[in-house]
Amino acid sequence: MSRVSGAVGRVRGSALGVTAGLIGWFVLVELASGILQGYYVPLLPDIVAHLGIRDADVNWFEAAQLLLSALVLPILAKLGDVFGHKRILLASAIATAAASWWLVFADSFPTFLLAWALQGFYVVWLPLEIALIFDRGRRQSRGVSQTRRAAGLLVVGLQAGAILGALAAGRFFAATGGDLRLSLTIPAIAVTLVCLVIWFGVPESERMPGARRLDIGGFVLLAAALLCLTGALSFVRARGPPSSSRCSLSARPFSSCSHATNCAVPTPRSTSECCADRRCGPFRSRRSSSASACSARRAPSRPTPARIARSATAWAWTPPTAPT
Repeated sequence: MSRVSGAVGRVRGSALGVTAGLIGWFVLVELASGILQGYYVPLLPDIVAHLGIRDADVNWFEAAQLLLSALVLPILAKLGDVFGHKRILLASAIATAAASWWLVFADSFPTFLLAWALQGFYVVWLPLEIALIFDRGRRQSRGVSQTRRAAGLLVVGLQAGAILGALAAGRFFAATGGDLRLSLTIPAIAVTLVCLVIWFGVPESERMPGARRLDIGGFVLLAAALLCLTGALSFVRARGPPSSSRCSLSARPFSSCSHATNCAVPTPRSTSECCADRRCGPFRSRRSSSASACSARRAPSRPTPARIARSATAWAWTPPTAPT
């Protein structure tokens, strides 16, 4: 009996014992989190066809969800320290389940985008689980070691769920005869079961003594910065990128600019003036380069014999000098 009890004690102290006695429920929660992250990827082309949007609009799904995740993660993690980690974990799971069911019945791009963004509450699951594991291990004076072992097992469950969701999405979609709405119910059912797992299987953490408060100022600054960035991207999507000033030149080289009002730099009017301005070839100008400025509002005059004579005297061919 002593050997059996010793073996049982070693199993309880091992990573397997930690999983079975402490974070067994958390592995199921992370399995559902992985399903959320991997299930929708194979269905994105069918979602695009269902909503009647462009392929480029799919990027807004991830952008909106990441924006919400960046906002709610520090807030909910801090609220877990204040009100209890299990309560906040359960509340975030309920919000994620509601958003998952909303996706099933969303028929337009704005509603689908909003529901997809609200699914981002699942990002707080892993930090809250780590906090609960550390709280349980702290009572047994081995919080650091237990947390380190359990974190690896949680990541394994997360990756397994992502692989399982990616593989199962196509199977369910084919089994339902291409019914997208029925296929989208699978993640919603999984997250609903997670809510029951957290409610009945996860113990509440003990609150640490001392006053804890939320950093409202930091949250406001973070939210304002993210909303300004997203608002700018939304404005670009709605209005299009700003048109850059274009200068279209005629077919002849170094000719005058046909849209001189849009040019930031005056365009030379003749070949000689261009060479004088850019110092190209073996030519050297005896005049100042400022004389080559193009007048945007004055049309170039016709060449006269006197001008041709002045041009001939103003330019001279200077042979290149041999290096010393």
